[in-house]
Amino acid sequence: MTQESNPDAALEDSDADLVIEEDEGEEDGEQEAKPEGDLGEAPAPGDGVLLPDGTRLGITPGQQARIDLLYDALEKATYYEILQISKDAPGKAIKRAYYKLSREFHPDRFFRRELGPYKPKLEQVFAKVNEAYRVLSEDQSRGDYDAEILGEEVGPSGQMSMATHEVTFSSQMPLRRAKATGQVKTKRKKAEVPAFLKKAQKDLTERLRKARKAHLMGQRKFEAGEYEEAAGLFQRAMMLDPKNQDAGEKFRLSLERGRNTKAEEHWLRGQEAIQREQHQEAAGHFSEAVGCKPTKGKYYFSFGKLVWAHTMRHRTAIELMRTAVEKEPNRMEFLVELARAYESVGMPTSALKAFERAVKIDPDNDEVKKALKRLR
Repeated sequence: MTQESNPDAALEDSDADLVIEEDEGEEDGEQEAKPEGDLGEAPAPGDGVLLPDGTRLGITPGQQARIDLLYDALEKATYYEILQISKDAPGKAIKRAYYKLSREFHPDRFFRRELGPYKPKLEQVFAKVNEAYRVLSEDQSRGDYDAEILGEEVGPSGQMSMATHEVTFSSQMPLRRAKATGQVKTKRKKAEVPAFLKKAQKDLTERLRKARKAHLMGQRKFEAGEYEEAAGLFQRAMMLDPKNQDAGEKFRLSLERGRNTKAEEHWLRGQEAIQREQHQEAAGHFSEAVGCKPTKGKYYFSFGKLVWAHTMRHRTAIELMRTAVEKEPNRMEFLVELARAYESVGMPTSALKAFERAVKIDPDNDEVKKALKRLR
């Protein structure tokens, strides 16, 4: 069982503590960021997010968390929260925030990667970031937005009116004036984490807690041989915490063992029916066993032999025996029986290939050597 996921680790790519500078000493000629193909590193093979259906995405769990956070907030967050800036942020801070998010969420960053359901999410997040920047970067549209959405009085510059602030005369006025003229370098300060990000991080912590609980319960069911229940619990753990690779592997293993367990039950009943010479009943049980899609070949082989011996559906029998060989390619019994069937229905080339595979497994088998001599 893998170590428990750190709730903060899934947000390792997050920039919730976005640093905003009061000092606006940057040059006005700042160029707009342009996509340069794939700007982010693709996850290493096997490290991308694994979906419950087995699809491996070309994004890391951290990127997945960031996309989910912004996507879930699109309808309720303000443009300031989308850009992760304060309501009184100056124009250059808005630009910096936009450039950063644009680079992070630009669809070209994930060019030719498998995104699955995250492709439309990413596109909507990127569109919302652009919309927020378009509105807040212009004084008039920003003022209209503040007045309509935030209900705040704005001045002609697009900032909140001075009427909304208390005017203070203090000894700090010279320092403020020095800062304004660039004589004193302003310290960097962190913007307050937006409320929707705080809630999202809290929800993520709770989701990881539930994932660990489901994983633990699934492990207990798995050890008890209750594979169907274990598979359901591992699937829940995997959906709640896609970074938990162990849950994904145990989910597939539980399904596999569950299918084989059910197939074995039907196979044993089929064998009992054959001993009673109830071939129709045996066929029903073998059919159920094969329907479980087991990973072992004996279920397909037994059904194929029964169909061959008691019906005229020889091609169906051959298909079943061929599937048995695919599941267990080194089983001598399966190969020889399949080769015999091919030869019986007038398929000498296929029979020869099957016998040639068999002789590699058992070079001293007399039947196989005679068959090869006959067919060559």
